[in-house]
Amino acid sequence: MGKRPEEDLQGALMKNKKMAALYTVMSSVQNTYELFDVLNQIFNEIIKLFEVDFVTIYLVPTDDYEHEYFHTVGKKNYPPSEKKSYTKCISNYNKLAVKQEKRIVIDDLQKSEDVPLTLRRSNFKSLVSIPIDYQNTILGALTLTSCCPGRFGEQELAVLQTVCNQMGVIITNFVLLNVISEKHQILLAIINSMHEGLILLDGKGKIIYGNSLFFQMFHLEKVDGQKELFVFDLKQEKNSEVEVVLPYKELKERFVKREVFEYGQISVTYHEKTKYYLIQGFPVNTSKTFIGYGYVVRDITREKEVDNLKNSLLSTVSHELRSPLTTIYGNAESLLRKDVVWTKEEQGEFIEAIVEESKRLRKLIDELMDMSKIEAGVFKLDIHTVDMEKVIARVVKRFRNKFSENSFIVKIPPKRPYVLIDEQRIEQVLNNLLENAVKYSPHKKNIQIKVDCLKKDNLLKVGVIDQGIGIASQDQRAIFKRFYRLENPHYIQIKGSGVGLFIAKGIIENHGGTLWVESKLGQGSEFYFTVPCQEVLKSEEERK
Repeated sequence: MGKRPEEDLQGALMKNKKMAALYTVMSSVQNTYELFDVLNQIFNEIIKLFEVDFVTIYLVPTDDYEHEYFHTVGKKNYPPSEKKSYTKCISNYNKLAVKQEKRIVIDDLQKSEDVPLTLRRSNFKSLVSIPIDYQNTILGALTLTSCCPGRFGEQELAVLQTVCNQMGVIITNFVLLNVISEKHQILLAIINSMHEGLILLDGKGKIIYGNSLFFQMFHLEKVDGQKELFVFDLKQEKNSEVEVVLPYKELKERFVKREVFEYGQISVTYHEKTKYYLIQGFPVNTSKTFIGYGYVVRDITREKEVDNLKNSLLSTVSHELRSPLTTIYGNAESLLRKDVVWTKEEQGEFIEAIVEESKRLRKLIDELMDMSKIEAGVFKLDIHTVDMEKVIARVVKRFRNKFSENSFIVKIPPKRPYVLIDEQRIEQVLNNLLENAVKYSPHKKNIQIKVDCLKKDNLLKVGVIDQGIGIASQDQRAIFKRFYRLENPHYIQIKGSGVGLFIAKGIIENHGGTLWVESKLGQGSEFYFTVPCQEVLKSEEERK
């Protein structure tokens, strides 16, 4: 006998319900990447589709989820305490279904003595708990509760079982996705914490990933990380003020041949400051497939500077030490000669030369020691409250006695602030600036020491102004670098280690001030520095 029409209709409805349920599960996954959001969407649709009042899921603890997981959605907004109470009772059925690894169906909760009192007193009448299984592993259980008795027939249970099987796939995939995502985040954190720049390319040279340090190294901070970009296009993205020198031909050749690039040096100059980097390249392969190519870039500026410093130091020491040592040795050897009788005047000249050259040697050694302390960041100051006029007076007195052919003009305002300085170190700065003014100025020229109060900035500005040969604009920044010597023919015969201005700048900056030069070639130079003030003094008359 054939099926009755009402049975055919019921079967068709259940088939449609099954399709709707599966569609609900699948479409929920496509709309979000959070398990919590997926479950909410699925549960809300299940409540509508199966006309139930309460849906609860329980997930067992795993290696990836160390704690039990519960999630509940109700047809209406239950008060938090009531929802918590129902969830606690219903979750026992979830756990029981997991433990027994089989479906639990209760047609009338109010007639069963095993049912907790909370549920018997509620409006809930029927309940079903179905294990969520994936590849013979029980992941948890889904429980549906209805206010209608005997709500869940065999056909609906079959549909719900299909839904639970599909949910098993989804939950497993989410767990794997979370594990992969977590490991990906850990890997990104490691890469972004590296002290080296890293960039990865695909086989065509398209940038797959670059850590932030890589782009900072080349001043490419504005490069859009989402933009499809090839490494060879980075030239167009570069700031026009940045000058990059790199072994481009060798890098490209190794990339094309998919070979290791062992060593290359890059220099990046920006705002007249140059940094040096070591670049290494490597192909990325699986056992059979070439995936792409990577580059690691390491900052070697410090090593390069140390190497340059070592070379400069050897050059300077060998040159600057040889001259005074030759003089000392020659004069001492002359004094020791037995075959010559020297007059007292001649002996005095020899001894005076030995003393002067010894002082010169000591000064050079002291300068090298100061330079190394400034470089290492361990330069210390003995700060006191001082009247700058007294410091300038002491220094100028010495220079007037030693260089009487020059005129030293001092201009200090009658009302001036005390300054917070290390007296000896500021004298050292003034000595250096005045020595340079004398060296690079013709004889019988005026050298001015000028003081101004910068009240707004709470600074005292001191200037040493000469009428010398001046400094070309392209050299004005460089003269403050260590061992820098001007190559102009006018300067060749002038002795010096090339570290005086570097040390002076370090001393002033350690005081919290600034040292700079204003000059035009052939029109003299003006060196200025600032130091912090403490308070404004009264005039000389008022102090007396």
